[in-house]
Order: sequence, then C-alpha cells, then structure tokens
Amino acid sequence: MPKIENVERRIRKIEGFRVRFLYEKDRKDVRGDKIVSRGYPYEHAANNEWTVEKWKKDRFRQVYPGYEIDVLYRDKSSVQGNTKLATVRQSYQE
Repeated sequence: MPKIENVERRIRKIEGFRVRFLYEKDRKDVRGDKIVSRGYPYEHAANNEWTVEKWKKDRFRQVYPGYEIDVLYRDKSSVQGNTKLATVRQSYQE
C-alpha cells in the first residue's frame, strides 16, 4: 500500500502537474507518510480540455474517497476548478 507522497509523485509524472492531498472534512494537508489503500491507477494523462473539477470528479474522487485534492500551478498556488488542464500543464513549461 502506497504512501501519499508516492501517489502525489505518480500523479505529477502521469498528469504533468503537482497536487496536494487534503482531508475532505477540514481540508487540512495530509502528511506524505500516511498510507492509502491504492496507488494512482491511470497510465495516461487526462485530456487537456478537461477542467480541474472534471479531473477531480472523474479520476481522483472515485479512487480516493474521504480525501480532497488541490491541483497546483508551478508556483504552488491552487488552481480553480474551471481551469483547463492544458493551462495548468502549461504553467510548468514556463
């Protein structure tokens, strides 16, 4: 069973952006050494046209119930839900 820090690293590798796991109820940061039930199961990045909210709904929340997630720009600021993944990924190229 993987640690949060390893799942975050895998999401970065597959999706092309950083994330931060949060507890669903109080939105506090989850420690990286906490164990979760499964790793990130996807092999390919989500479509660039998806919004951050669609990615959270269709990929993250289905795999990690009880957790929320912040998608981060390169400068580590949080991304709004209506932002397209292409915009987030582009921030890492600048």
